[in-house]
Amino acid sequence: MSTEWYGQRNTLVKGYEFSLREDAKGLWTGSQKFFCHKDDFATVRPLRGSDHPDFDWVKLEALDVTGMKGEWLEITGQYAGRKPGDGSSGGGGDDDLDAEYGIRQTTREEPLGTADYFSGEDGIPEDEIREATELALNPPKNQDGTLKEIDTVAWNAKKKELYDKVSKGFANYLVAGVEYYVRFADDDLPTDLDDVGYIASPDPQGAPDVGPDRNWLLVGYNITERAEVYDIEKVWLLSDPGGWDETIYTKQVAPE
Repeated sequence: MSTEWYGQRNTLVKGYEFSLREDAKGLWTGSQKFFCHKDDFATVRPLRGSDHPDFDWVKLEALDVTGMKGEWLEITGQYAGRKPGDGSSGGGGDDDLDAEYGIRQTTREEPLGTADYFSGEDGIPEDEIREATELALNPPKNQDGTLKEIDTVAWNAKKKELYDKVSKGFANYLVAGVEYYVRFADDDLPTDLDDVGYIASPDPQGAPDVGPDRNWLLVGYNITERAEVYDIEKVWLLSDPGGWDETIYTKQVAPE
């Protein structure tokens, strides 16, 4: 009976199949085929973080192993990294770094009474909004447990409308929002984490123009370690009209 043979025992055999790809944010990913006998796998397998045999700027981050004839194994190494000389963000995503920019739509729920229709210039006073909302959400009861009839005769039309909507379960409404993000690969973690939660000044690089009464808040990072490089997403949130409250969201400078 013939035995399938893929190379010397106690040796990791490099296959001819490999792939490499660079994405828009400068992150290189790829794969490389290897072969070894199953009894040798534990001692010859490539280790996580080791260099690709031909391209040392990508490092091994994962392995896939498939059984073959003759008790041999096919090993597919998954690699990731950033090519030297592609620029460095200094931890924040500077001009010399490959990056991918984009916008996401977001939504959040807010109390119906805060909608501009009810609380804006042509709306109703805040105390009337509170009263209508409270009575709708927690209607008063008689001693026998029945609901008291609410006298709305003197109410203006919008207060009555708010009360009716909340009474029917329409207590919150969706507010559309916008997130702006930049994605990039870097050798280092960001160094500006202290800026998270504060108004961006100046506006984020590449962000679309917005009205003078709106601004951007740095809401944070999403970071994934890929072998020895970091796949980073930095995110800002656009304010509602009026901007983020500067007394709350402006970073205080420590006295010298």
